[in-house]
Amino acid sequence: MSIQIKDFGKTTAGQPVKVGILANDTIEVHILSYGATIQQLLVPDRKGNKVDVVLGYPTVQDYELNTCFLGAVVGRYANRIGGSKFTLYEEEYHVTPNEGKNCLHSGLHGFDKTVFDMGFEGDDTLVLTAASPRRHRRLPRQRRAGSALQPGRHRPDDSVHPDHRCPHCGKHYQPQLL
Repeated sequence: MSIQIKDFGKTTAGQPVKVGILANDTIEVHILSYGATIQQLLVPDRKGNKVDVVLGYPTVQDYELNTCFLGAVVGRYANRIGGSKFTLYEEEYHVTPNEGKNCLHSGLHGFDKTVFDMGFEGDDTLVLTAASPRRHRRLPRQRRAGSALQPGRHRPDDSVHPDHRCPHCGKHYQPQLL
């Protein structure tokens, strides 16, 4: 397996965005530091040609304008928080609504709009991390989100807080794959 990190572009605020490329003989995935986004997933079709099977954009600016969470890791909390409030250990928290009265996927500035730090761990693991301090987005507890992209790898966090991250890929169905 090979892992590379390359420049992908810059946000409109000037933050550099990287793309991590993980590949082996069969599959190749491109993951952006912007939103920990799966930008491309290349797999062989029935003739052996590599084809992209997820929806993605060619530029960082397209992702900044994206309102569908396309390809990004959503969270800290993926899904809706009804009425934009929840109770945790008898304390009520109010979060910012972004879908009527509800908060969808942690609001307007969730992980999907965060530029993650990207680096290597060893020679077979791509690591993405981002800080989410206490009360950031009005959520309790400090949180350091991290993903180590290696089979069977999980980084536990022992603090109690709502944390439900989820990749939000759009599938690109193509007849040549069938």
